[in-house]
Amino acid sequence: MVGEHQRYAYVGGAADSPANIIRQHGYLTALQEQGINDVQVVNGNYDTKQTIRAAYRLFSAPSVPDTIFVANDHMAITVMDVARYEFGLQIPQEVSVIGYDDTGPSGWPSYALTSVSQPVQEMVEAAIELLMKQIESGIIEPEQIIVPGMMVVHHSARRPQSGIIEKEGVSLFQPQEFK
Repeated sequence: MVGEHQRYAYVGGAADSPANIIRQHGYLTALQEQGINDVQVVNGNYDTKQTIRAAYRLFSAPSVPDTIFVANDHMAITVMDVARYEFGLQIPQEVSVIGYDDTGPSGWPSYALTSVSQPVQEMVEAAIELLMKQIESGIIEPEQIIVPGMMVVHHSARRPQSGIIEKEGVSLFQPQEFK
């Protein structure tokens, strides 16, 4: 999607939330690798009212973003509602919105939210494996395990020119380097 878009934004959850910090860092790093350093960052703090205020800040700015990555789907849906109903913006023609978690409402036709899906089964298996390793060794040390997710492509964001695969009736974005 990089290339089609010109003005980027991130709507984060709580600024001190580990999940938010990792998501924000990943998004900003990926954009920086593409030479994009100008990204508006606001926080919705995983709260509807605060997300509405954050969306108002973005859509009232002199340079309205044309793509927004949001730290979770519930806030992304709120951002979409503000864009559509308060500012009259068309999604995805004028602004692409991408969420995180691929929760139930993201698949509803009225939202069709493109969202990063977390592989819950793989996460559970990795956590159990780590727990068993710690029990067997008797050493309890924090360890970070990265389990890659997939972006489920619906209709809230402009579709990338390449990298879309179909798997079990679902469109997924899979960049070349991950194939």
